[in-house]
Amino acid sequence: MDIEELKITANLARLNMSDEELRDAYCAFEQMLEYFSAMQDAGHLIDGLDGETADVLSAAPDLFRTDAEVSAGAVEPEAIIEKAAEHDGHFIVIPNVL
Repeated sequence: MDIEELKITANLARLNMSDEELRDAYCAFEQMLEYFSAMQDAGHLIDGLDGETADVLSAAPDLFRTDAEVSAGAVEPEAIIEKAAEHDGHFIVIPNVL
């Protein structure tokens, strides 16, 4: 992606970015595109696993979580709150990610 494509994309997304802001953000957008490409490549690798490798991965109990239905009364809310890394009264504190 070049700076002109970034400018067009920003306009389509209705982002009013100055030329200076676009130049400053260009490296971050390039990095995001590299990450997306790496994720896409990883997806192709997983899709291309042969049956034997897929069997080994599915037999490893610690790699995947088994889904199980839990009734609402089976877990006490207080127990969940107490197990949270951080809580405030009756609320679990979740850090901001942006």
